[in-house]
Amino acid sequence: MRSLYPLNQIPNFFIWWYAVKGKDLIYSAAESVAKIIGMLNIIPMMVNFHRPLFADVTISGRLFSLILRTVWIIIGVLIFFPAFAIIISVVAIWFMIPPFLLLKIFF
Repeated sequence: MRSLYPLNQIPNFFIWWYAVKGKDLIYSAAESVAKIIGMLNIIPMMVNFHRPLFADVTISGRLFSLILRTVWIIIGVLIFFPAFAIIISVVAIWFMIPPFLLLKIFF
């Protein structure tokens, strides 16, 4: 009877993989996305898009602000979406590993 003991632990593995570590992974992924958004500073640039930079209300100051913020937002979005795709892919792969391994074992 002792030899069947490891087989009794298989459901516990899935509970641990999905409920415990899956939740930790999702929290880490959300935290990473929040850090990336914070580092790229995209949202404040979008909110203040039409405000002059450094309180320079001259035409050249407003034009410089518009160009700088437009470039900042474009580059930030170009950095954010691939990083977001990588984070989502890691989470998706994490949740697909056990079913994939079970399919490889039994088929």
